[in-house]
Amino acid sequence: MANPVPLIPGEVVQPPAKRSRHDLDTIIAETDGNVNAVERSSSLWFNDGNIVLIASGVMAFRVHRGVLAYHSTVFDDLFQLPQPEEGELMDGCPIVHISDRPVDVSHLLHALYDGPGFFKHGQLLPFGVVAALVELGYKYHIEAARAEGLQRMRTCFCNSFKAMQATQWIDIKKNNETGGMELGLISSSLLVILSKHAIRAVNLIRVIDEMEMLPMALYLCTLLPVSALVPRTTTPAKRVHILNEDDLVRCLEARAVYAVRDSKFRERLWSTDTFNDVCAGLGDCATIIASRSNFEAENMVVASVRNPLGGYEAAIREQTELCSGCTEELLTVQREEIRRIWQRLPTDFGLEVPHWDWTL
Repeated sequence: MANPVPLIPGEVVQPPAKRSRHDLDTIIAETDGNVNAVERSSSLWFNDGNIVLIASGVMAFRVHRGVLAYHSTVFDDLFQLPQPEEGELMDGCPIVHISDRPVDVSHLLHALYDGPGFFKHGQLLPFGVVAALVELGYKYHIEAARAEGLQRMRTCFCNSFKAMQATQWIDIKKNNETGGMELGLISSSLLVILSKHAIRAVNLIRVIDEMEMLPMALYLCTLLPVSALVPRTTTPAKRVHILNEDDLVRCLEARAVYAVRDSKFRERLWSTDTFNDVCAGLGDCATIIASRSNFEAENMVVASVRNPLGGYEAAIREQTELCSGCTEELLTVQREEIRRIWQRLPTDFGLEVPHWDWTL
């Protein structure tokens, strides 16, 4: 087969130090020795492959030692260890058991085999794919996968106001029998579905110690219902991402803070005090804004889940009878209110983030 290509062309990665046998043993998962019931991957089972990875005891990938060793110093070290004469075989190939989720292993292997083609320019990748690259990139010392994943993560889990303003909140149709919509966040290269990805993002960021991404990840968790935040029991085979106790408390307390902040946001947004100098509507705009202000006051219910960083641009644009000056002023007030909330985001969660940027 052809020599594998680097994930990111031209990137030079300094390999980490060799691992000891003890370190490598922590990578390899325990197994009951029964491989007959293991499902074979339909897309990552190469007839000329010479090694089989079995993920979580349920999914097998027949791949090439050379490809794994080329990209991963962990696998390279592993393959250089003496192998038992009567080791496990599957279709004549040695078996390596790993504890990672099959879907994550599949994402990583596709990235390794597809190379730069896996990361098409301008293509959104779901967070689940990116998280697999980052998590397994760290675990197996695959620097290019880790770097690509981190670059994409930082576009949504950002630490600057400008980067946050470049993201977009979207409603996504649920892919289940109940239907309905759920909240998502997209950037130029990443799609985050809050119900599926927010908690995993927090846990992954803590594992890789990239604290500048943590405030935004925790904020996304505050937008989840309490039932999604509070740990629940599940079967051992079904993994559920849960927050640690400290992060759970942070999110529950912040929900109340943001509910109040959002109410103050709407109150200031629809105030008529700041529009006298910009209005060209000859009094009509003041009436429209006063009407909206009264509506907000009469319906000022502090909801359990609010998204003040999402703003109210749609509501502003709905006021089609406003003059252009007042519309722009509302958008300016909105941006400043969002920036005010963004500035305090780390401290709202009790975090110290040295390079938190709230400049325009």
